This record gives sequence, C-alpha cells and structure tokens, in this order.
Amino acid sequence: MAEKSASVPVKSTSNPGQSKRQGRFEWKRAVHLIHRLLIVAAAWRYIITSFQATHASIGLLGGQGQGPRPGGTYPYPAIIPMVGTCEIRSSPLVTKVLESNTTPRNTTIYLSVGGQWNFAGCPLAPLNVVNTNEFIRYLYTAITRDAAYQVPQISDSKIELIAPFVDCAYIASLTSGISKGRYYYLVRERANPERVFVIALSISNHQYNIPLQAETGPAGAALISLVFDVRVPTVKNYYLAALGFPLQELSFRVYDYLGMSTDGQYKLRNIPASDDEIVKDIVIGLREGFYIKSPTEQSNINSMVWEVPKTSMAALTTIAMIQTPVLRDSWAWVHGVQLIIGLRLLGNLIILCVATINNLRARKLWVGSAFVSITKSQLFNSVLVIISWFMNRFWSLHEFCICTAYITNNLPERLPHAVIMRADLMTLYFGACAIIGLVLRERVDPLLATVLFEIAFDQKLKIIMKMPKILAEVKALAISYLMRGLVARQPGQNQISPMLLHVSNPVGKANYRLILLMMLPFLFSLACIVAYVILRKIYRRVFPPKVHIQQKTTGTARSANEESLLALKRVLTLFEVATGAELETRFGLCSDYDTCVFVRGEKFASADGIYTNGFVIANEKYLVQASDIWTIVLMKILRKRFINVYVYEVNDTTVHRTARLVYPHTLTVRDLLNLNVSVLS
Repeated sequence: MAEKSASVPVKSTSNPGQSKRQGRFEWKRAVHLIHRLLIVAAAWRYIITSFQATHASIGLLGGQGQGPRPGGTYPYPAIIPMVGTCEIRSSPLVTKVLESNTTPRNTTIYLSVGGQWNFAGCPLAPLNVVNTNEFIRYLYTAITRDAAYQVPQISDSKIELIAPFVDCAYIASLTSGISKGRYYYLVRERANPERVFVIALSISNHQYNIPLQAETGPAGAALISLVFDVRVPTVKNYYLAALGFPLQELSFRVYDYLGMSTDGQYKLRNIPASDDEIVKDIVIGLREGFYIKSPTEQSNINSMVWEVPKTSMAALTTIAMIQTPVLRDSWAWVHGVQLIIGLRLLGNLIILCVATINNLRARKLWVGSAFVSITKSQLFNSVLVIISWFMNRFWSLHEFCICTAYITNNLPERLPHAVIMRADLMTLYFGACAIIGLVLRERVDPLLATVLFEIAFDQKLKIIMKMPKILAEVKALAISYLMRGLVARQPGQNQISPMLLHVSNPVGKANYRLILLMMLPFLFSLACIVAYVILRKIYRRVFPPKVHIQQKTTGTARSANEESLLALKRVLTLFEVATGAELETRFGLCSDYDTCVFVRGEKFASADGIYTNGFVIANEKYLVQASDIWTIVLMKILRKRFINVYVYEVNDTTVHRTARLVYPHTLTVRDLLNLNVSVLS
C-alpha cells in the first residue's frame, strides 16, 4: 500500500516501465506488511506490560516480599594477608606485626592495605567514632561478660585479649557507616598462651519485634565467629542480641537461630542465662527504607541481615549481606486502570486477527494497525493514569525516582515494582506522542514511539550518568534520602555508644526536582519524536506522496491526472458522510494508512482507512465500529439490549447513510465471525 499524508498536496507521475513499477509496488507492500507486523508485536508488548502491572498491583495490596537475594559481599583487603594461610599463631599478624610477642597490650592494631599498620588510628578515617580503641574494647568486655554462659571459650577467666585489630581499608569505604562495625580480637588462652585465636565480631543496630508481646524497639545484633586456623573448612558461629541498644547499656544474650521470617529477618530464640529468665522468640533485622504515613500502608523497605560465614577464611576476610525487599501499597488497586487498558487493546487485537484471517481467506493480504484502540483513547488513558497517581499520592512515581537515584550512587539497592512504572510511563508517553501529533497535525508512528520509549526506560541510568552535573545532583538527593533514616542521638546516648540507629523513615513531601531529573531521559526521547515529526513534514513538503487510481476494485494501480485527483480528494465518500469519519485528518499516535483509492474516477474509502477510523464490516452486510463488537457479543449472551449501538447497512461497496439500531438478534454469530474490511464508496 502506498503511504499518504493527510495534509499535503498530492502528486502523480507516469510510470513508463510496467514491470519496474510492479516490482517497486511489491517491495513497498512487503515493507508495509513487515512494519504492520512489528506494530502488532509492539501492541502485544504493551498488553503484556499492562497485565504484568496489574498482577504486581495485586501483590502490593497485602505487602509483598520479593524473596531473599544477595545484598552485597564486602571484602576486608587489609585483613587477608595478615591472617595467613595456616593457624593464627603462625600468621603474619602475630609473627610480623607483634613480632611473635603475644603479651596483652592496651592499643588497637589498625591495618592498612599493603601490609602497613599503626596503633594510633586509621589514616583516612582518624575521626571514626565507632573504631576508637575505647569503644572496641568496650564491645569485647560486653561479649566476654554476657555470652560466656553459653560460649565458655570466650570467658574472661579462660582467655585474655592480646589486642583488637580492624581493617582501615574497609572503614574508609562508603559501606562502613556508623550504625555497624566489624571488629577482630586476637586472644590467647590463659592456660596455654601459645594457643592463639581470633574472635570475629560483626555488630549492627537492628530493630527487633516480639510478636507475642507486641513489643518492638532497637537492638544491637551481633554475630561472633571463633577462628583458630584458617585452613579449617568450617567455623562455629553464635548469634547475640542486646535489646534496647544503643539507647540502653549493652546486655547481650545468646540466641538460637530458628529461621528467616517472610520479610527477610532473623527469627531467634534466646537461651536464658538463668532459670528466672523467660524464653522469648524475637524477629530482628536491619529495616532500611521509606514510607508514607506508615510502613504498613505504603512502603519500600529492605530487610537486611548477615549471611552466616561457612568457612574460617570467610569469617575473617569478608562479610556478606542478605536483603529482602518488602513492598507494600494499600492503594495499589488504583493501578487497575492498566487492566482496563490491556483488555481494550487485547479485544482490538482479537478483532484485527479475525479480520486479517477472513481477508486471507478471500485472498487479500492485509494487516491493520494494532494501535487503533489506543489512537482513539490514548489521551483518556493518560488522564486515567494521572488520576490514579493522584489518588495514590504519587507514591509509585516518587518511589521509582528514589530507587533509581540510589542506584546511581551505589547505595543499598532498592527494588521498586518497575513493571508498574513501565506501564504507567508507557501510557503517558504514548499520550504525549498523541498530543505532539495532534498539535503538529501529523501521524506519529506507534512502532517508533514504542522503540524510543523502551530505549529511554531501559537506558535511563546510562543517559543520566553521561550528564555530570545532573548526576552529581541526583547523587546528592539520594544521599539526603538515605540520611533521613539516621535517628538523632538522644541526650546521654554518647555515653553508651557512638553507634547510630538507622531505621525506615517517612519519605516526606514529593521532591519535584528529583522527579524532573529522573524524567529527563523520557523528555529527550520525546524531543526525538518532535524532531521526527518536523523532518517528516519537511520531507512530505519537498516530496509529496503519489496518489494512484485503480481500473477496478481488485485491479492494478496506475497514476492519474493530478488536477483530477485533487478535485476527487475533496469529495467526501458515503462512508465519511454516514459515519463522520475523518479519513484525511486523523492525526496523533497513528500509523500511516491509505486514506482512499480511486476506481474509474470514483473515490472509495480504503480498507486501511476504514479500519484505522475504527470500523469493520460484518459478513459484508453491516459496517460496525470495532469498539462495539464486544458490546454486541454481550448483548447476544444476555439476550438483552442494555445500550444503544448503531450499525450501517452495506450493499456491495455502498454504505447506507442512515444508521440502524442493533438488537440482540440483528447480527448473527456468523456475521460476528466474518469480520473483514474492504473499500467502500
């Protein structure tokens, strides 16, 4: 089919070579057919995205955990060469740093990359308050005092501290923070001073919950590992927790591990230190994230815990985290608009498939535009999405932007329901394309719009990272959101612990600056659409499309006199008069189509023009709006006319000017199964 513009003059040429003209015509038809099939694929992509968004919305209503996943593995590069490859007593830490002298000392060993060390502090983080000699030893005193009832190997009566040591390379990294710490204690047995081992302590401020008592609050969670020889393939680990820390003094209890909760936290049971102490089951974990009003209403929270080391070497040289994103949105039902959009487009595709198959049976190769239903309703769909955002307090949009900003700064990864935002942004993007086409009176190719949107969505991070000033601003905003989760120290808290508490926090008011920055890739993509439309108008002004006439409705096209064709194009067809369709002036998100054909000097509405304007022919008898087909089907099922639907009778290629009211018996099942399109006068 030859493409036509609805807004520029037409031009005719003569074709001296019939075979050459025929070959060029067939080539154009093949390209046109492939293009239409790709548009069908794009429509299916839109449908699948809409249904995926609906499914994700259902999961958000009750709170949906996304399952545990790796939360990052962080090495301790300065520790690795110092612990050696054999027993701790023969490690470089003892033989080189301490010169094999295991006499207890009052300082901490600060290790740096390259085999360097000192006893004063980390050179790159001299003011790190959670790595002072005093605080590190305070923690040692607490664990040996409180955990000895269950872990007798670390009782102060059995061991003595040679010196603590820490990894300055890790402390200087962005992942260290001041709400957690990793400390190592080189100790020796009092009974056998040559028996030296390491107590590896991981401690972090978590939040705990006792479900049976409805009790919640902060807690210091700790994991200790005892390493005598790095060659040993296994390691013994112990779970400790100090409820109330850092707002209360450390008072550890040893816990048994019961498993993981559905939201990714440890389930632990305390081992009583005496008969008077009751057994408590607690749920504990680091819950970092943001919410609106309440974590149980609209929230995006990561539950993070340690992955317990399985080997002696892993216990000393790395720390691995497990994170479980938990997403909740009690207003997620508003995203049900995507179900409506998807069903409408699916219904349109089914009608298109039926019409295409029937045309193939009639030996006519034709594929209509799969975006017809979107073309007629895209602005309405966009309004529905904006209303859903407003009802949802723009939570999904804000969540999406914050999570994307976190990724640019290598902060703890947040997991939004990207498929929901993909569906919503795709709808709005198509709506913007429709507006561009309507304002500039041009047709925006749905395939091009789909491709440019997918590029903008999938490559948004790469696009932002190529703009240094924008990237710096995004990173600063991401840090500001992360820091909101730090709880300010209470009066006197510094005397207990310098460690801060990091919790989930209210997201606050929408940051429109951040939203604008995150939308820049899509705005750049829309700028490409505008450029495409302008270039298209220029091209069609310089090279006006050709108009062809036919000797008969199934014959071969040939060119006609230009002035005659221009006069004929100004004449409305009966199809246009009866239905009010605008063959020549349909703009927006719409693929090119043949508006009309000329048969022996008479103007006919083309099959493409009829379908693109939303009509199909039922069994060569009725001209029906495609959007009414499913209403008529429902009428027949219910055997009742519950809404007024009109059709136009068709006689050969002639459309009756007056519409006919449809009743359940007007169209038969055979009529509805024999949908097709053909030229109409």
